Amino acid sequence: MISINKFFLRFSMISVLLILIGANFNVYAKEPAFLEVRMNAPDKISGGEIIKVKIYTDRTRENSAEELVFRLETDNPQIVILPFSEVKILSNKAEVEFEVQTKASPIKTNISIRAFLRPDEQIQVQQSVEIVPARLKSVSFSQPSMIGTHGSKVECAVYLQAPAPAGGIELYLSPFYVAAVSGAEDIYVQFTNLRVPAGSNKFSFQIEYDEIRTNDSQQVSRIDTKTNFNRLKRIVEFIVALDPQQSSGSKTGLQWQTIPGFAAKTKFDVTPLQVSSISVQPAAITGGNEALGNFTLSNAPGNNETIFFTPARNRPAPFWVKPLGSSCQETADFLRLEMALTQGVTSYTFKVCTSSVTAIGTGKIEAHLRSGKFETAVTIQP
Repeated sequence: MISINKFFLRFSMISVLLILIGANFNVYAKEPAFLEVRMNAPDKISGGEIIKVKIYTDRTRENSAEELVFRLETDNPQIVILPFSEVKILSNKAEVEFEVQTKASPIKTNISIRAFLRPDEQIQVQQSVEIVPARLKSVSFSQPSMIGTHGSKVECAVYLQAPAPAGGIELYLSPFYVAAVSGAEDIYVQFTNLRVPAGSNKFSFQIEYDEIRTNDSQQVSRIDTKTNFNRLKRIVEFIVALDPQQSSGSKTGLQWQTIPGFAAKTKFDVTPLQVSSISVQPAAITGGNEALGNFTLSNAPGNNETIFFTPARNRPAPFWVKPLGSSCQETADFLRLEMALTQGVTSYTFKVCTSSVTAIGTGKIEAHLRSGKFETAVTIQP
């Protein structure tokens, strides 16, 4: 076997290429290469991550049996912890891989990793790696859908690649955008103090249906709000970022961009609560008698909710709606009847009261949710 000293005497000029992924840094000797050496590592990481570094070679047949030794160093040992002072590529092997530990940094900073080919170390290369306070790993919802009712909410979880440094990491949210719906309103939720605490790599926050607002600051959860948001299933998109982005005056947030590791798009659904069926039995009621009405919801309310019925008996009328268990003789001082919906329940019964009539008349019972009006016909006969 030829010793490594004799190897360098025999092949006096060797071309060495060191490449860190994402970077363009090449060092060449003046003569054609008999040996090519490369290093692969990320060009940007968050402090606290472990870097996987690989040194590998393209050997010729003449030098395939040589053991290659590289001395490692960094210019910032306070942030970068090298596991070894040197690494070896064993004979008849083409590569070696090792891990480099980093520490959290509250600011962006650049460090260098250097490799020196021994024994003479005349051939050396280096590359800067940017250390940032944090990088995003993922943004997701465990249950990315809510029913459009009071108290409904979804939870968004943000994960970092490494624990946040001292002071934590602030999160920025783009405006919300209702995707793929013609004429959709711009909506938003006001958040404060979205920050991953120091030492943690996770932060969760809740998006509540009652806090979603239109651009004129009206709550979409109000039944009297003039909004189409509650009438169809909505896909709500937004971006979570580690740095604020300019939206150029846009209210939809479309100018915000996803940036791998620094800004990620996520979404959740809002499914409207609707009345899927409503009926009265019998449909033709003799005036002065009572009947039973029934309605079924499209989804079980996730929380207690309210539905409104008309007509209510606030003046003489041929028919009106009352809750079960109440008297038809009681009058009301409101235009519509408010009925409570129960969490998890989809089917409900109500009472229909009538007055005596001298001729056949028809009318409608209307049920009102924020998703719209649902009705059924009623006939009153003498």
